[in-house]
Amino acid sequence: MDGTARYLEGTGTGPLGTGSTPVLASSTLAPGELVLLYSDGLVERPDRTIAEGMAELAVVAADAAANRSLTPLSIEHSADAAAAERVCQLTVELLTRTGHADDITALAAQWLADPVPALHLSLPSERPSLTTARDAFAGWLNRLDATADDADALHLAMVEVFTNAIEHAYPPDEPGTIELDASLEDDGSVACLVTDHGSWQPPDPADADRGHGLMVAGHSVDKLLVSHSRSNGMASRGTTVTLRHRLRRPAILASGHGGERAAHPAEPPFTVDTSVAGGATARALVGGPVDITTADLLARRLLSVSRGGTVPLVADLTGVTQLASAGVRALYQVSEQLAAHGQALTLLTAAGSAAQLVLDLVRLDHVTGEEGA
Repeated sequence: MDGTARYLEGTGTGPLGTGSTPVLASSTLAPGELVLLYSDGLVERPDRTIAEGMAELAVVAADAAANRSLTPLSIEHSADAAAAERVCQLTVELLTRTGHADDITALAAQWLADPVPALHLSLPSERPSLTTARDAFAGWLNRLDATADDADALHLAMVEVFTNAIEHAYPPDEPGTIELDASLEDDGSVACLVTDHGSWQPPDPADADRGHGLMVAGHSVDKLLVSHSRSNGMASRGTTVTLRHRLRRPAILASGHGGERAAHPAEPPFTVDTSVAGGATARALVGGPVDITTADLLARRLLSVSRGGTVPLVADLTGVTQLASAGVRALYQVSEQLAAHGQALTLLTAAGSAAQLVLDLVRLDHVTGEEGA
């Protein structure tokens, strides 16, 4: 983007909703260029002609696209935004400060000059590989400027599938490799593929605390597909799980500072605080991600504070940022240990949290913070 603006040629068709026959026209965007669609309320203002409003819009939109400082106040919370978001936000905010008489809607789309390259990793089928995959995938999603909801959904699904491959693809004495591939498709969907070259093992229906990983992953993203490769008609030797999820960009209401972009905070570390006083009932405050790399420690700490399951336990999961199926298995194991001694495990979650969603899916009893208060 060189900081200039141009108006596309009109087609002569009437306004939307009037019954006019649509007339199509085409134009070409160069890499880095951005197109802004807007309703007429943006250029119709008191004491200004339409021509004057359109001329001012061209200047403001070009400055916003090029990230040129317009006023210290307006640019303060927009400098780090993506160009399309910045143009929408600033054109509406700046052009309506002198008043407007109609509703306004703005929509911008940009052809990126430097597309985010696809991600490819080939890692050994070992637990430490999950941390490497998590960090790389999170960084790649951040480059796409994915919203927090989309990033969380994709991240959880990838963790579940990658964990499944670590645990089940290869025999313990014959480790192999797991490949992670991620790319942004033309329709705005992320395609994430986790591939192994081992043998598919269907979940055992008799094992109640296992088999949740693919279910959780499938509920997190738009589509999940499991495919197997075969050699000369023999048994499958390799599995690819494909995740597809459309990235979304919610509308921003330009009122006050409602349009500010929320920064994605760094994920807190995994912690289990067992120092909370609880009288005859043991208590533990759990925080951070609970996955294959931390689930065993969680189970040990919970069993330790409950004295091997001999006293009732309240596990506060309101600080858990991600609850993978490995964590679900750990909670099942702790619950069974307490039940064997006639004691109860109470799981406390935050309403609407990721932990509550997963526990609902796997039908593991829990209460929300309001219910447990």
